Amino acid sequence: MAVEAMRQGALDFIRKPFREQDLLERINQALLIASSRHKQQWIAVELKSKLGLLSDRERQIFSRVANGDMNKVIAADLGISERTVEVHRSQLMKKLKIKTLAQLVRCKLQEEQLYLPAYLNARQGINNLVTIQGLN
Repeated sequence: MAVEAMRQGALDFIRKPFREQDLLERINQALLIASSRHKQQWIAVELKSKLGLLSDRERQIFSRVANGDMNKVIAADLGISERTVEVHRSQLMKKLKIKTLAQLVRCKLQEEQLYLPAYLNARQGINNLVTIQGLN
C-alpha cells in the first residue's frame, strides 16, 4: 500500500496511529515542496518566453557570449563585424531584460537546466534502443 502511494506521487506515508502534530508537519512540508515546484515552473515558463523572442543570430551570440567567447572571436567565426556582434548582444540583453554578463550566464545555465531532463530522457531512450538491438 505504501509503495503504491509513493508511486502515485505521495511525498510521505504516515502509519496509524499518528499524532496530529506529525500530520500537520507533513502537510506543511508538502505545501512548501508544492510552492517551490510552482515557483520553478513559473521561472521556466518565463525563461522560455523570453528566449523565444530571440532571433537565430541572437541565439548564436547568446550561447557564444555565455560560453565566454569574446566579441572579436564571435565576429570572426560568424563572418560578421565586431560591431554587429555588439548590436546583437545589446538587443538580446534587452529582450531577456538583463543588464550584466553574470545575468546572461545565469540565464544560459537556467536554459540548460530546462532542457537537461529532455536530453537525459532522449539519451536513455538511445541506450535502451542500443541494448535492445544488441540482444537481437
